[in-house]
Amino acid sequence: MPAPGRSIGQPMALAPVTLRPASRGQEPKVSLARDTAVVTLAIDASSAVAGTELSYALRTAAGAAVVSGTVRAPQPGAPLLLLVPSSQIPAPGHYVLIVADSEYPFEVVAQ
Repeated sequence: MPAPGRSIGQPMALAPVTLRPASRGQEPKVSLARDTAVVTLAIDASSAVAGTELSYALRTAAGAAVVSGTVRAPQPGAPLLLLVPSSQIPAPGHYVLIVADSEYPFEVVAQ
């Protein structure tokens, strides 16, 4: 697996963690090992019109900004996948991914 920030020279399997809105049960756990290059987060973006621009922000539970940007909404039936370089995740703990007006809490645990 390439180091964070390096290009991918061969196929790489992703194991996305599906996030659910804040009001829907227990927070998913994202395992982060030392050799993890990226964390793949998946959300259901079916309410968004395909191709429209969505804003996202990843924050710590305390509200500190981690990363943010914009992405195009996926085609109907496809999840929105967000690949976050592991180097951007400062430490294990609780985080919130905000996409449009929805919040998706999760916990990062060291492996």
